[in-house]
Amino acid sequence: MSLYKARDWWATTCGNDEEYEARSVVIGTIDDNSNTIITGSLQGILRIYQPRQQGFSIEDLLLETQLQAPILQLDLGTFTALGGCQLAVLHPRKLIIYSITSLSSGQGVAAVQLSNISEQVLERSAANMVSGSFGGSTGALHICIQSMDGQLSFYERERLAFSRFLPQFLLPGPLCYCQALDYLITCSSAFEVECYKYQTLAAAQAAAEKSTGVEPAGKGKKLHTEWKWVFGEMAWDIQIGNFTGDGVDIILLGEHSLVVLDSQGQLRLQKRFDYQPVAFATYPVSGNRNNMLVAAATGQMMVYSSDRLVWAAKGDICPVAVRVAAFGGQQGLVLTLDDEGKLRLSYMGTDPAMNAVDIKHGAEVDFAALESEHREVAGQIKAVGVTAPAPPADDQLIITAQVPQLLDRTQDLPQDMLSGRPCSLLTLQIYVRYMASVPLTDVVLTFKAPAGIQVSQECITVPSVDQVEGSAVSVQLQATGSGVPADNMLSAVATYATVSGEPRTASLQVALPMCLFCQLVSPQQTATYKLTLDTNRPPPHLAELFQDMLAQAQLQFQQHGQSSNVMSFRYEQGPVVTILVSKTAGRYRLQSDNFEAMWLIVQELCQRLQSFFTDAEAQQGDSPQVDCFTISYKDAIPLEELYTSIDRHWQAQQEVRATEAALADRAQQHRAVQKRLLMRFKDRQPSSIAHLDLLLAQTFQQLLQLGGQQEEQQASAEAAGRQLSASVRLILLLVQYGFGMSADDMAVLRKHLSPQVAYCGATGWEELTEASVTHLLSNQLAKTPQEKAIQLLPFAQLLDTQKVKKHISILLERLYQGASLSGMAA
Repeated sequence: MSLYKARDWWATTCGNDEEYEARSVVIGTIDDNSNTIITGSLQGILRIYQPRQQGFSIEDLLLETQLQAPILQLDLGTFTALGGCQLAVLHPRKLIIYSITSLSSGQGVAAVQLSNISEQVLERSAANMVSGSFGGSTGALHICIQSMDGQLSFYERERLAFSRFLPQFLLPGPLCYCQALDYLITCSSAFEVECYKYQTLAAAQAAAEKSTGVEPAGKGKKLHTEWKWVFGEMAWDIQIGNFTGDGVDIILLGEHSLVVLDSQGQLRLQKRFDYQPVAFATYPVSGNRNNMLVAAATGQMMVYSSDRLVWAAKGDICPVAVRVAAFGGQQGLVLTLDDEGKLRLSYMGTDPAMNAVDIKHGAEVDFAALESEHREVAGQIKAVGVTAPAPPADDQLIITAQVPQLLDRTQDLPQDMLSGRPCSLLTLQIYVRYMASVPLTDVVLTFKAPAGIQVSQECITVPSVDQVEGSAVSVQLQATGSGVPADNMLSAVATYATVSGEPRTASLQVALPMCLFCQLVSPQQTATYKLTLDTNRPPPHLAELFQDMLAQAQLQFQQHGQSSNVMSFRYEQGPVVTILVSKTAGRYRLQSDNFEAMWLIVQELCQRLQSFFTDAEAQQGDSPQVDCFTISYKDAIPLEELYTSIDRHWQAQQEVRATEAALADRAQQHRAVQKRLLMRFKDRQPSSIAHLDLLLAQTFQQLLQLGGQQEEQQASAEAAGRQLSASVRLILLLVQYGFGMSADDMAVLRKHLSPQVAYCGATGWEELTEASVTHLLSNQLAKTPQEKAIQLLPFAQLLDTQKVKKHISILLERLYQGASLSGMAA
């Protein structure tokens, strides 16, 4: 809502584990011209502050004392005949008047002393109070206390003058006194603004006392309001000011709006907020006018002049009380207090300039120098580019992960309820470190695991991050699914707020180990689908490449033999993938009865071969090599298997959409029958229901059946989506090694032929892929001007999968012919 931030001029916290409300703070002068802040908590602790300069110091706290009861409200003024500065403290069952005596030093007030000069015991529990010169009295101020059951008790010079019950009272509302009109104004629980004249209250009570000779409890002359106005919502606060410039204004802040009434209860101004206000204050400006400061629940503070928003700034806290006053020679400081006791003196906007700008009049302007400087600055801006600046290095949160390559020990694992075997559990260590010199608190870590992997805690809150060693969090993963995984990456996102309140995020992608998805089994020689990868190096032993899987399976190395060239991996209750290695040439055959199951094994094999030969070349040092290690795929890309997965997924989505449409139709029919039955029951002379009850029961049964059918079809669509994702990942790997594509080209290809499959109602993977591949073919991979001039059709559902399969074939054909995508990598 605002680009500006309220800057703290002075700040402190009023104790620990204390609670404050809107009437817990008051500002006034004691015996000099400096303003003083007085706070009182519901725990009964009274504090007096006198800020003298920017930044809190211990000398600013003049008094801290524990009173006998919770403090409901504070007020400064002269309330007794003794005169001087006095403090009225409202407790639930007492009203105590204290005199404030200052103890001065050479630099001003050093401390204050409280003296109890008056104490009134209340018959009823108090809610709030207001003070003023009721009835035009002079000298000491009078006090009116509103009780929880609606009694107004008026105290004049240390004695109870009279009491009066408000009619039709339920709950106490805010109470305000208008000195110019001698009005008491409140808002009832019926959401009505009620105005009572003081003379009417006093006369009604005096008549009752004269007729009975005793002070009645709520009886006597009937009390009438001067006027009422229907507000329609609960009022947070009521204040008096000159906001519109038309004289006395009665200003009410509600739950959603601001209302200004005149002295007769007529509406002058009403403004509806698009945020939730929590507190407001008026302050004088030029011409005897008042501006208004409204605080929102989000911490925003808005300044209004009449009905116009003239300024806004963001604060650090959500205040319950807001005031505007001068402290330390600084005019217009904003005092805010939240419910936890955080006290702030702020100024709106940015930091003020410390040095005035020296303007030299009469100097000649060197336009050539200005033009040269302009070209230099423009060149610097162009060199920087349009990318957003990175946060400073000392204000970043760094996330790292320690991923073990083996599962947790077997004797420590719980047993699976169905199979009776130990569950596959893996414990990760996530380390969080903050680079700034200030501590960081309340860091929220959110984890998202691939399908088939369950996280012990998806959301973890780190209370504080150690500045030296950081903080560590243990995350336990369990393999719960069966079949082929669609991904093997764990996503970790940390959200936090800096010291200045700016929200930040940090993320980490963690590759999960192979042992979490599959296990080593006895070799299998036959399979339906086969792939062959060629390398330019002699093949190493598979036992060297998959040492972690051998250790996890607890197999003896001799079972496969030292020259073993075959290994088989079985997914959790899923298919088996086998690797066979040529004894002489660097050739690897992968085979399985499930096509998409080979993607993870292909990826792991290629990554481990790259790492193995990279380490071997690094150990050889500067010895000459003919060429770098490469992996190639020389056969045709198996697109038919990919198209089969696309058709299966599209058909599953079509079934889900058809069932959703039928479910919506039956739900509409059910509502229509309900309405018809309701109309029949409301008729004074109802006609026959004509078997509507039977139709209603059958429709309800159909709703239940369609709901169960929709859940089953949704699960089937999600399973088909995982199969499609695995197939796309395998095709991308084969394209990378078959076409010799670079990392930049593959990054662009993955964005257009994405392995991320998600169901979004009317939009599926097929529609998204069709749009992105068509865009790629008509721009980067276009061969003729006619192809570039093709108008892209509006985004819509596909009637079949023929177009998307055709465009995928064209895309891969042009990549095979040597087309490059690197120009779109940015």
